[in-house]
Amino acid sequence: MTSLSFDNKVLIEQVRCIESQHPLTNDTDTPLATDAVSVSDRFSGRLLQRARLLVRAHNLEAALAHASGVWRLSNILAGAVAVMLGASASLLAVSGDSTINIYWLLLVLVGFNLLSMLLWLLGVTSGMDSLISGAFSKASAWLPTALGKGSTPTGFADRSWLSSHLAGAVGKWRFSQITQQLWLLYLSAGLVALMLALMARQYDFVWGTTLLSHESFVKLTSVLGQPLEALGFTTPSEQQVVETRIGADYTLDADHRYSWAQFLIGALLVVGILPRLLLLFSSRAMLGLVQGQFALDYYLPYYVRLRQELLPLHGNSEIVDADTAPPEALDGDFSQVHTHTSADQLPTGVKWIAVELGDDVTWPLATLTTHQDLGRMVDRVSQERILQRLLDSPGQD
Repeated sequence: MTSLSFDNKVLIEQVRCIESQHPLTNDTDTPLATDAVSVSDRFSGRLLQRARLLVRAHNLEAALAHASGVWRLSNILAGAVAVMLGASASLLAVSGDSTINIYWLLLVLVGFNLLSMLLWLLGVTSGMDSLISGAFSKASAWLPTALGKGSTPTGFADRSWLSSHLAGAVGKWRFSQITQQLWLLYLSAGLVALMLALMARQYDFVWGTTLLSHESFVKLTSVLGQPLEALGFTTPSEQQVVETRIGADYTLDADHRYSWAQFLIGALLVVGILPRLLLLFSSRAMLGLVQGQFALDYYLPYYVRLRQELLPLHGNSEIVDADTAPPEALDGDFSQVHTHTSADQLPTGVKWIAVELGDDVTWPLATLTTHQDLGRMVDRVSQERILQRLLDSPGQD
């Protein structure tokens, strides 16, 4: 049994949350696994097996899957809204008298995207996970009640699912991933709508300003155009930028329009979509990392009780090599009887354990080999370690 995945840990937590209000009984005779694994893995593996047995026995599959289904549907609806907003933003910016205000379109599609990335960076670096934990600890308690599932097993399973997926570091990076996905849909829809509009109609490109000088727009176009030219996009020259200003007595030719169209598409790709892709990949990587670090709180009374049930302190003992020799009748002076048995007289492969010997007793004995010595047993930890060594060496007496 290997360490549990995040989904399996969430399953165990959902069962715990249900059992806290609705005790579940397991009437099956299926034995729990006794694989030769470490103590912690054996306990978590038995927790998972027990949780799965309870889910099947009480038909809880639908209750446990309810929250994930609602979450998936919410993501689909949010994605559809992002697509419609992105396409609408592009179409509204290019509608009208066949004239496109270049920097207004860039502001609508790229400017707000850059502002969102700055806010995201601020949130990630300023401990946004504590804010998310507080908000969703309340939301996880309110939402199941709002959906009419408050005191049902489904409601308790929903609370546990929301708490595991949306709180703490897991919640921070999950929302980061969702944010990048929605912005990607918004920008991609805007890019597709813009390209369709440019292919279907002929547009003139203009720009204008009241407060700024035209040199600032020339400089901005040059800065944005450098990475685009490196990627093979055509960008307008300084003279073309000046000639495109509103009020300039100049008629754009086909090459001029093509340069501005390439500039708009390239800027949307390089400044908008590519950074969002990088942030999406990084958010997914961080989400996978923190989900792998997600741990169950084994100090909760629920898990302490189950540890005592699933990993009892006592073991099953039996005599494996009973003495079949008849007893000897001893006459006379018993002081001459040897009270110590040599290790050479014991069965081959015997193992030795020092059970609660004092510190004044030297261990191991000089006659023992490393293979024969299992160590000292003084507490539960040492007992589990010795039992683990026995499990790791099957076939030995």
